[in-house]
Amino acid sequence: MPPFPEAEIERIWHAWNRAIEVGLMEDGAETKYHFTPDGKVLSVAVGRSGQIGA
Repeated sequence: MPPFPEAEIERIWHAWNRAIEVGLMEDGAETKYHFTPDGKVLSVAVGRSGQIGA
């Protein structure tokens, strides 16, 4: 099993916060993280309004 991609999660966390700050995504979205075998992370968020961001 590959090591947990902590740095990648932190990078994505900052990107989501920036998207919220500039109004691209609403705050309070439910975010799910999908890990790839090469250590990358895909995050998908669904906002309360049904808005989806990936």
